[in-house]
Amino acid sequence: MTRHKRKKRQQRPKASRQRQNAPAPKANNTPESVDLPALVQRAHDDPSSLSHDDVMQLQRTVGNQAVLKMMQGSAKADGVDGADADIEIQRAYTPGVVTAKTHLRDRNNDNTVAATDKIGGNLKTNKEIMYDPAVSQTVNDTTWTRAVPKTPKQWAPPGDENTTEGGFIRNEKVRAKNYPTQVRVKAGERTVTGTQKWVAGRGEFIELGPVWANTDDVVAIGRYGLITYKGDYSDFGTPMDEEQSAFYHQPDAYDMYENKMKQILIDAAKAQGRIDADALIPVLATAANARALIHPLRIAIEGANNTENTRIAEWREQVYQRTREGADHLVGALAHWRSTIYPADESKVTIDMVDIKGSDLHDVGLGAVQVTYSKPNGFDQKPSDAHSMFPGQQTVSVFIKPEDRSIEKAMLGDQDDSLANKVNELAGLDPANAIATIKMKTNQTYGTIMETVQGSVAQGGGDPGTQAMTEAIAFAMLAGMQDLHYDNVLWNNGKPHFIDADNALNADSIGKGKVQSGFSNKSRAKTTTDTDAINNNPHASNSEIVGAMLENSVPFENAVRAAFSGKSGRVVPIATGQWTSVFKRKSYIVAPDGSPTDDPQTARTRWGVANGWANKVDHGGENRGLVGEAGTSSNGRFYDRAAEAAQIKADLDKGQVPFYHYDYSTGHVSHNGVVIWHGQSVEDAIAILHEKFNPDEVDL
Repeated sequence: MTRHKRKKRQQRPKASRQRQNAPAPKANNTPESVDLPALVQRAHDDPSSLSHDDVMQLQRTVGNQAVLKMMQGSAKADGVDGADADIEIQRAYTPGVVTAKTHLRDRNNDNTVAATDKIGGNLKTNKEIMYDPAVSQTVNDTTWTRAVPKTPKQWAPPGDENTTEGGFIRNEKVRAKNYPTQVRVKAGERTVTGTQKWVAGRGEFIELGPVWANTDDVVAIGRYGLITYKGDYSDFGTPMDEEQSAFYHQPDAYDMYENKMKQILIDAAKAQGRIDADALIPVLATAANARALIHPLRIAIEGANNTENTRIAEWREQVYQRTREGADHLVGALAHWRSTIYPADESKVTIDMVDIKGSDLHDVGLGAVQVTYSKPNGFDQKPSDAHSMFPGQQTVSVFIKPEDRSIEKAMLGDQDDSLANKVNELAGLDPANAIATIKMKTNQTYGTIMETVQGSVAQGGGDPGTQAMTEAIAFAMLAGMQDLHYDNVLWNNGKPHFIDADNALNADSIGKGKVQSGFSNKSRAKTTTDTDAINNNPHASNSEIVGAMLENSVPFENAVRAAFSGKSGRVVPIATGQWTSVFKRKSYIVAPDGSPTDDPQTARTRWGVANGWANKVDHGGENRGLVGEAGTSSNGRFYDRAAEAAQIKADLDKGQVPFYHYDYSTGHVSHNGVVIWHGQSVEDAIAILHEKFNPDEVDL
């Protein structure tokens, strides 16, 4: 009997081989009430006429792939890509449990069940598999269901949904796996109780509970370890960061850091005399804000001995001190900007919400903070409200940034003489395609306040793009805008809004079309087309800005000169992620200071590390460096390497990421107030623009 079965298996064509004469399904394989030939003909002729039940019946009888081919063939015959057909066939695999020992059965070339052909090893009782109840077939009174010999834990959606593995299992020998169930599981160093769940499109995971109280962040054990996600399963599978991991594995220690950050915020609120501390503390010193400040402490780092632990503790105290300074600056800014909200009486303005977004420490403040202010009742009866930043609005949402973003206001502010408004006028852009502006105010001491821009980040890159996008790419070329990654460009009805634009007049971007993810994540094709035209054939560009500059670039050059003269912005010679890599390893934190002359190749000291980075800042290595960001002065190269090493060490000693200011009038780049580089000035940048749009002009 065994030999007979082997012989039969060798003779029968399989799905893995080309089958020339597949037998037609028998009439008794389908319910008597269904006219299968007519249904198949409709799938070929007019897929849109099929109901959901029709599609499901076809899947059960002839298989998913066969149905998909029918419908795609019809769509192509009509000149429509099959991917755009009105009806899509979707797999719906779900976890199952084998109820009695069995084998899977093979599939024929047309995806029908080969009911007598066993494949794979024995599936024992209680073995977990994946099966699709919507894809079943009946052969000789036995119903078979599509199944794959993977466990739910091994299943990796969405890719596995289209698997060609496996075959069919008898319906009577599989049942759905029960969810949710309570399980005991090892999580880090602890054994805990979790809830095993299944979510379509996400897979199986063990939910362990909230990452932090009063948030919708949840921690779970996924296929590759500890992950987090939102309560609605968005951001599913995000690996736990070091703060979340420390909180989960060492909750008592984490509480200590959180409480210390809360106290820093409380102390800052009490020390500020212009604002009611009792009203501010509940919205400022929140658990969420305290947690947002923990990241620069690098709490996952532990020493190997008492000496290392002492060095780590001393370094963290410097981080705490820098955070105290930042908290004082933030509270001062919260108080200061009330006068722009309600000029009549700033003391009557309430602060309803303070949301510290959390970032690495830079040279001032605590990074971007979202704030909600409210004016008192009757505010609109005061004549001065007409002169406020938000006339007629009682409650306003703003972002406060610690840096004086005067260059960002000069470029993108809503005032008539901003670069954006000047370019819109010079190019004759209609409102739908005009460069978007932002309401903002700046102050040398308290940084910048700007309206909250409504929009979302782009994803996928498959959008066709818009004319507004084409103009925004041209504007970025004109202003030399760098760092337009997907988080810094928000999209609203096809129109891009720049929300972080202080890295401008960039030597690597001025006069060039740059593929940046803020654009390409919206439309890869249009980004490529528009940047190629700017770089290789401006006359082929569809941009009104480029066209107007080809006719006469001088008015645009004058607008750039007016916007940038007397202003400063930022350059990023080394990516922030490169700097933070220093803190992710304890080697710098526990190292001795050493000497300013330490060789970075041999000295395991902080000065050795600082000198090593100073050797990269000018040329950048794998980054753009100062020469790529700010260019080189027409007066010759100048780089003060020793001064830069000292400033790098000063920053790293307190957990701060180096921040570089770029004076556009002089071209000088400074670090913590010390000039370390001479780059190109605004006049040098304008000369580059002029040459690009006037290539045939000859100097006399």
